[in-house]
Amino acid sequence: MLKSLIVGFLKALPFKACRFLYHELLAQWYMFRLKLRFDGFSWRLIRNQFLLHPRPPRWLTNIRISDYIGWNMPEMEKLLRKELDWKTPHDLKVPYMRFDCHYSALIDRSFERVTGIPLHAVLANHFVQMGYISREELAADMEYLTSEEHIRKGILRAATELGIDADTL
Repeated sequence: MLKSLIVGFLKALPFKACRFLYHELLAQWYMFRLKLRFDGFSWRLIRNQFLLHPRPPRWLTNIRISDYIGWNMPEMEKLLRKELDWKTPHDLKVPYMRFDCHYSALIDRSFERVTGIPLHAVLANHFVQMGYISREELAADMEYLTSEEHIRKGILRAATELGIDADTL
């Protein structure tokens, strides 16, 4: 990545190179402010500022859930519903996903703009291919999940929460 940035900078005309440098410095400034907000002024912030791939804190370790429990979706669903009172809205037939997160509409719309396919369609296809649900059982859920009203309502809620203009989304 660094090599391609340098080559692109050197191939640019002088005016474009200056504009490139300005936008790159501006992006670095905003990234620094974001890191400062989350890390505070610390040694980790200064150390990671000059690294292409910042190191995580030493105390942070990866825990693989599959080391403790088996990857059995029906059992996981039962556990989540029993222990955490996990529910899906509108009594969806897709038992293994929670489509009630209002950010999912924002993610779904973004994914559809990039790929042409809603993310919910990709997830639903996975469940059909794995044999957890039939395509016919899923038709009503997909109609609800891909409806413009449902997506618009989720986007408006997410935009309000994030403090951005929903019309730009």
